[in-house]
Amino acid sequence: MTGEIDPRAVLRSIGYPEVESLERVLGGWETSLWRFATPDGERHALRVHPGPEHALAARNEEAALRACVAAGVPAPAVEATGQWEGRPLLVLSWCPGRTCLDTMLRRPWSTWRLGLSLGRQQARIHRVPPPSVLLEGAPEYWLAKGALQCPEVFARVRRMALSTASLIHLDYHPLNVLTDRGRITGIVDWSNAAAGDPRADFARTAALLLTASSPPGPARLLIGAARRLFYLAWRRGYVSEAGPQGDLALLMAWAGATRLQDLEYARSRPQSWAGEGDFAAARRWVDHWKRRAGIP
Repeated sequence: MTGEIDPRAVLRSIGYPEVESLERVLGGWETSLWRFATPDGERHALRVHPGPEHALAARNEEAALRACVAAGVPAPAVEATGQWEGRPLLVLSWCPGRTCLDTMLRRPWSTWRLGLSLGRQQARIHRVPPPSVLLEGAPEYWLAKGALQCPEVFARVRRMALSTASLIHLDYHPLNVLTDRGRITGIVDWSNAAAGDPRADFARTAALLLTASSPPGPARLLIGAARRLFYLAWRRGYVSEAGPQGDLALLMAWAGATRLQDLEYARSRPQSWAGEGDFAAARRWVDHWKRRAGIP
């Protein structure tokens, strides 16, 4: 789909004729996001997917968010859904606060505490039963994310006894968690949500935390220094809620393969800062865990 989106026209079409303080905000690489207020003073988010090919992702995101709110997980509430020129869209409640990454950059001394909180919260998410629509085709549809980059890993993972009994995020990291005054206020960007195995989500977050691209500039050094500390805190927080995870070598290799696929996609996006160093880090991750899993 091409062409600019008129957010006011979109909002009028789904029952929001009067909006205030409408502004574009940073969203994901694919979705367009606006923040706005209604006359009652409440703030909301308009999230528009790029085209009809994203209808499944929008449906899954809506289902995951409804499940989260019902279970008491801090996540945006779905207020309206619809389409605009074929583009799926959602209106969500606005979650206050800053991203966890932004909070850590502003208050580096909070890194350990925030890591613990994110780990515990992820374990709690994994106690939420997935909505029925996410069970369709699981686990194949989310396992396939690593198939193109490492088919030998994918073939081995498919033979594992994987659960589909938990809601998993599959993109859980400090840019998708909002915090305010020391508490988690929102977990966002559920377009990859699935019915799956908590171990896979744990492995995916581990790979994201330790191989994620850092933005250019002076913050890059600070992020690099804090990354390992945050990872250790996140892991401790998760295990304190969910218990030891056992041997995850094969799923860690799979998570690295999904990371390589993310980077291939990022290479084509102008707003991405991913470089060859990031590819090299992800490849080292995959090679390390393949050896641990006994894959030649």
